[in-house]
Amino acid sequence: MKLISTFNKIVLTSVIVSLSVTSTAMAKGKKPKPSFAADPKIVIKTFNGKTWMWSKGGSYWGAGGKFEAVWDESVGLGKWYVTTKGTLCYEAVWYGPGESDDVIKRCWDHVTDEDGFLWQQSTKKADIKKWGWYVFVPSKKLEKGNKIKSQANKLKRANGI
Repeated sequence: MKLISTFNKIVLTSVIVSLSVTSTAMAKGKKPKPSFAADPKIVIKTFNGKTWMWSKGGSYWGAGGKFEAVWDESVGLGKWYVTTKGTLCYEAVWYGPGESDDVIKRCWDHVTDEDGFLWQQSTKKADIKKWGWYVFVPSKKLEKGNKIKSQANKLKRANGI
């Protein structure tokens, strides 16, 4: 009887410690400690040939650095790349209502934590305040192939591109 009780205490303690460590490491907005600049090859492999689904569209990170995105009624066309520190960026011109001819640059920093999880944070100040650092789970955000192609083509035609 005492053996079962001791075993249950060990299991319960392990679960509590595990949950405590997980909730601290996964705290929204906080950069994981320790963390390391993400390997650029991993970031490239994570995004290349995939569509990052967004709330009002998505972005396709194509071969050779081809970038194509859709947001609401606008389409963005340009290039993408990853820096030596694992920062993912795109530079694109957006076409649609209220858009200008300016090249827009957006970037996301990436780090890995000691358990190998990929973390992401936008470099845009408003986004940092809103979301901060978060674990980037590719299987929940990325889909293989260009899932926005037909919508992007429709918006290109509508904008005379």
